Amino acid sequence: MSATLASRNAIVTSRRSTPYASTLGSRPTRLSNPAFTMRQKEQARFRPLPSLSRGEDASTSGSNSFESYARTALAMSDADVEKVLAHTPKLAGYDVAGAIAPKVEHLCQELGADVARVRRAVQREPRLLTVSLDRLESTACWLTDECGVRRGDVGAILCKQPSVAWSSVDANLRPTMTFLVEELGMSPTAVARAVKRRPSILLMNVDDNLRAKKRYFTDRLGLGEETVRAVLAKNPEILALSVEDSVARTVEFFARDLGIGGDRAVKLITKAPAVLSLSLERNIVPTIDFLADELDLGIERAIKCIETRPQLLAYSLERKLRPTVRYLVDEFFPACDVYDAVQLVNYSLKGRIIPRVRILRRKGMMSEQALHKPSYVVCMRDDQFQKLAGVTPEEYALEVARAKDGETKDVTSETAGAR
Repeated sequence: MSATLASRNAIVTSRRSTPYASTLGSRPTRLSNPAFTMRQKEQARFRPLPSLSRGEDASTSGSNSFESYARTALAMSDADVEKVLAHTPKLAGYDVAGAIAPKVEHLCQELGADVARVRRAVQREPRLLTVSLDRLESTACWLTDECGVRRGDVGAILCKQPSVAWSSVDANLRPTMTFLVEELGMSPTAVARAVKRRPSILLMNVDDNLRAKKRYFTDRLGLGEETVRAVLAKNPEILALSVEDSVARTVEFFARDLGIGGDRAVKLITKAPAVLSLSLERNIVPTIDFLADELDLGIERAIKCIETRPQLLAYSLERKLRPTVRYLVDEFFPACDVYDAVQLVNYSLKGRIIPRVRILRRKGMMSEQALHKPSYVVCMRDDQFQKLAGVTPEEYALEVARAKDGETKDVTSETAGAR
C-alpha cells in the first residue's frame, strides 16, 4: 500500500463518531385475527394460557423439556441452550408441546422461515419464543396487508429482527410505514423490499431518527427534496445506517481523504447510493488501494474508475476483481490495457469472458492480426458473439458449462503459444 493510501487508511480506522440513537417507546400488544388463533390452537392442541392477553405465553409444565426440544428440533448445542436459558430463564418452565413447538412450526411452515433461521433468532433474542402465537400471526398479517411483504418472507423478517414480533403496530410500526410512503414517496414494492432487507427500519423513531437522516441529505449534503426521495427510494436500507458512524464518514472519506471535494463526492453518492452501505475498511479502501497501487493506475485514474463504475467497490478482491483483471491482461488478451480490463470486471469471468476467449482461440481469431478489442468481444450479446465466431448456441452453451465447471487448461502455455 502506498504511503498516501496507508495514511488515509489510518485516518479511516482511527476516526470515531457519536452514533445516532434510536428512541423506541413502549410497545403495547395488539391482538388480532381470533379465527386464526382458534384454528391453530385446535390443530396444535394449544391450551389457552393466562398471559395470552398480554401477548406472551405463560410457563406451564410439560412432558418434553425446553432443553430437549431445543437440542433436537432446533439443533442447538448444550452451550447454546445454556445461553438461551441464562438470558430467558422462564423458557425452562414452558409447555413445549403447547407453547413452543406450535410457534416454531408456524414460523417455518406458514411464514417461510427455516429451522436454521429460527435457531439463530432464538440464540440472539430468546424472547421470540415467549411471544404468543396470536401475536406472531397479528404481526404477520400487518406485514403482508400494509407493507406488501409476501407471507413466505415474513418468517425470515421476524427471525432477522425478532423485536418486530412484539412491537406495537400503532405506536411503532405504522408511523414508520406512513413516513416511508408519505414523506419519502416510496412505492409499496420499495417498502416491501426495504422491510425484507432491513426490518430494523420499522423500529426507528420517525422524529429523532428517520427525519434526522433525511435532513442530513437535504441540509448537510445540499441535495434537493426530490433527489433525496429518489436516493432513499432506490436504496432504503440506507435509513438503517448511522449517519455519523457510517454515512458521514464515507462521504468525508471521498471528499477530504481522497481529495475529490464535496461536489464530486455527493455526485458519486447520488449515482450509487449503495456505496454508503459498504465498509470503508473492508471494501472501499482495499479496492482503491488495489486499483491505485497493485494495478499501478495511480490515485486519479483509480478514482475515475470508481466514479465511472461505483459497483467496483462492492466486488470481492479475491473472487472477482483480481482474477478477472489478471485473466484479461495476462492470459488471453495481451493487448488489453489494465484500465480497460477494470471496466469489464462487471462481466462474469466463467460465464462470459473465459468461454468467449476459448472459442476465439479455437477459431483462430486470437492472432495479432485478427485480435478483436476485449470490450468489443465481451460486451456484445450472446447471439452477436455466436454470429461473429461462427458457433451454434449449443456449442456456446457447452463452452460456458465447461468454464463454470472449472474445466481448464494450462492458460499460460496457451497464451505463450498464441503470442
